[in-house]
Amino acid sequence: MLSENQKRRNEMRDLRILYFLDLSYNFGGSGNLLVNYAAMMQNAGCVVKVIIPIDRKGEYDSEYDRRCKKFRLPCGYAFISTAAEMPYVNVWDTMDSVPGIEKCVTEFRPDIMHSVQVNTAVELVARKYGIPHLMSVFQVKKNTFFVNYMKVYPSYHHADSVMYSESWKTGLGISSRCIRQGYHVLDLERSVKNDSINLICAGVVYRIKNQLAAIQLTERLLDAGVEVQLDLWGKHTDTEYVSDCVSYIREHHLQKHVHMKGFTSNIEEEMRNADVLLSCSFEESFPTVIVEALQGRVAVIATPVGGIPEIIRDGVNGYLTKGMKQEDFSEAFERYLRDRETGKLQEVIKNATQTFEDHFSVRKITKKLMNYYAWICQDNRTGICADKITEKEFREIWTEFMWVCEAPWNAGVYSDDDREFYRTRIWWIYHVKKMLIRMGKGRTKKVYLWGAGYWGEKIRKLLGTFMPEVFISGFIDSHKRGKYLGIPIFSPGMLKPLEDIVLIANNENYAEIAEALEQMGFEKNKSYFSFFYY
Repeated sequence: MLSENQKRRNEMRDLRILYFLDLSYNFGGSGNLLVNYAAMMQNAGCVVKVIIPIDRKGEYDSEYDRRCKKFRLPCGYAFISTAAEMPYVNVWDTMDSVPGIEKCVTEFRPDIMHSVQVNTAVELVARKYGIPHLMSVFQVKKNTFFVNYMKVYPSYHHADSVMYSESWKTGLGISSRCIRQGYHVLDLERSVKNDSINLICAGVVYRIKNQLAAIQLTERLLDAGVEVQLDLWGKHTDTEYVSDCVSYIREHHLQKHVHMKGFTSNIEEEMRNADVLLSCSFEESFPTVIVEALQGRVAVIATPVGGIPEIIRDGVNGYLTKGMKQEDFSEAFERYLRDRETGKLQEVIKNATQTFEDHFSVRKITKKLMNYYAWICQDNRTGICADKITEKEFREIWTEFMWVCEAPWNAGVYSDDDREFYRTRIWWIYHVKKMLIRMGKGRTKKVYLWGAGYWGEKIRKLLGTFMPEVFISGFIDSHKRGKYLGIPIFSPGMLKPLEDIVLIANNENYAEIAEALEQMGFEKNKSYFSFFYY
């Protein structure tokens, strides 16, 4: 007899699934995961369509087309607005993206929709038509959920690590499952040469990915007499950080050993030439490139962040650093070298191959994903809860906020830069305002702005416009005294975390200010807030 899960999967064979990708300007790991899911579901007999994101000019990363063509996936195009975290929702873009998304939905008539990142527009359309909506969102900070967000997020969530699946589940009170990336087992011929150790580092080149650590490790190994070559693969989106990496390579005369290769759509082929994958990130959910290294029988050295320790067991199927310092990367590499010399590395690689087959095989991931889709369709709570906001209600809530920036009488008050700044942060302004008013009721908490300069003036203007009921007791500044905009300036030392609320009004030195506040006992999104994206 067929089990309940088998019956459910048989019933789901002709399921219609509409996938919405995220960033028009960059095909990244999140988009890659969803495209692979679409391909797996299509191979399992489902009817799928992928919606590729375009910007307001109709432009997008052509890699989306190449990937859909590779898997023979039907695709469409729409202006899409997404946020990597809840505080970053763009109300303006959300409302502008609804018509295009609704057109995609009415034309395809899906049974379920699956988007990547926080996509409020897809959720609003899903509610209108009573279609279940699953969102895939990954790494998130605990303090994100100190805020009670407007309920314009789905009832269903997915992540590729247990850690972040649990974070979103408890943070928003929604259903969530950890389902990882699915890959076919490949019989790749290795083309590694023995005269040097070939290192590979893959991912968008920017600060959080910490490629500079891989470059510095290469330098230390060369100084120690270890012959190595490092290939850095990934798009150069963070131009300032790319420039830092290029300058370091040039100034330290590493051009013959470190090669910034740019983007490749076939990293599996590059793995054939590699001995070691370096994953040096400060933050991750679970990097796709680690799966590709396991698939290609490439040794993994990684930082123990996000969901990485859920899969990589130090010294068993890979190597985890003990921290983020250069000494930590060197120590992990020394253990790799030792295992390479003693022959233990063969056992580590064998274990890594088994890990890949246990956790990432297409057959197993297809089964898990199909079961989750089936459960969601059966459980569908979209549109049922009375406290869930409709698209019409959503537009009405924001009319007053959005009109402030556009009002004719404010034409001389706000510059174009001011308007753009406020537009992109209206969602967060709304939520901070609610929290400040709630915390001020029946209490004597004082509100201070940290930063008596350009951004201080801008945030002061923002508060006067959107939160006139919030009284500013003063500015905080490490260097200035006296008054600014008629408001007294105080030193940081007078702040009291149990009595005061701080709004950071300094974009350039945000990290240092946040660190100083936390050392004093302040908590982000509880006793201090920021209107900048960090």
